[in-house]
Amino acid sequence: MMIKADQSKVEIWKIIEAELRRGALDSKHPFRYLNLGSFGVEFPEIRTVVLRKVDENLNCFVFTDFRSAKVKEIQSNENVSLHFYHSGKRLQLRIQAKAIIH
Repeated sequence: MMIKADQSKVEIWKIIEAELRRGALDSKHPFRYLNLGSFGVEFPEIRTVVLRKVDENLNCFVFTDFRSAKVKEIQSNENVSLHFYHSGKRLQLRIQAKAIIH
């Protein structure tokens, strides 16, 4: 297991930050593919996207076709959820965020 009960919040945060950054850089890392949840017309929508970049402020960047349904959903409601899972380390990371279309 990656995180132990005796680790401080600072230590845990460093582990999470390192895993996120690796996910953007290593195409074989489990965090490379994440689930993006947004608000659809009638139901929540979830899809798998590719983590392309994590900047110095831990902003996560994914690329998509501007014509896709997810872009329209995010333009209507910027609230999204990101879900990462690393099966080997039994680490699940859920992030609630505000999405920005560039």
